[in-house]
Amino acid sequence: AAGWRRRYLIILPVLMLPVLGGLVGSFVPHSYETRMSVLVQEPGRFNPFLEDLSVRSNLRDRMDGLRALLTSRHVLLGVAEDLGMIQPGASESEQARAVSGLSSSVSVQLIGQEMVELRYRARRPEGMDRVLARIGQRFIERVRGPEDASLRDSVAFLGGQIQDAQNALNQTEQALSSFKSTHAAQLPDMRAANLQRLAQMREQLADREVRLAGAEAEIASISSRLLQTDPVIGR
Repeated sequence: AAGWRRRYLIILPVLMLPVLGGLVGSFVPHSYETRMSVLVQEPGRFNPFLEDLSVRSNLRDRMDGLRALLTSRHVLLGVAEDLGMIQPGASESEQARAVSGLSSSVSVQLIGQEMVELRYRARRPEGMDRVLARIGQRFIERVRGPEDASLRDSVAFLGGQIQDAQNALNQTEQALSSFKSTHAAQLPDMRAANLQRLAQMREQLADREVRLAGAEAEIASISSRLLQTDPVIGR
């Protein structure tokens, strides 16, 4: 009976509140949010040759600095210029308004140990992915700047060392080629052939020495006979 007496008090709010909520919701400005997860990982730590050259990310200790970096003028001004929000040569006030608008709409949050999540809020959903992608690209360039600079310097140093070693190797190969061409007969790979040729020449020498001894003996015999027959012809 009490519920029946208060039926209007119960039914009217049930009927009116959804309508009132719909009206309020239609007048309240909408807000959209898009997110990007970025894995900030140093590949040099997984390479045993570059492990000593890698720079630790330490994202948990750098979150305050990452938030300041994300909303800094260095990052957001470049994003505004890339997206055409400001024209080249814009005044300082226009640049400040563009940077302030982007700064109030972006945020960063740490997920795990090596992953951060970038968030971008806007009143319209059109183009939000393009804006966040550009912000993420600029942000990653700044975060990875020290590591990339260290690796670039290391690569340049190692490249110079490799080039010097290559030049020295080329000179050594050229000197070795000249030595081989000058002393081709004395090379170790010609030893067997040289020994065989030497043995053949010794055999030929022995044969010719025998023939020479026979010829000398024949000459001596002929000379002896000539002296016996005619001394004039012998002389």
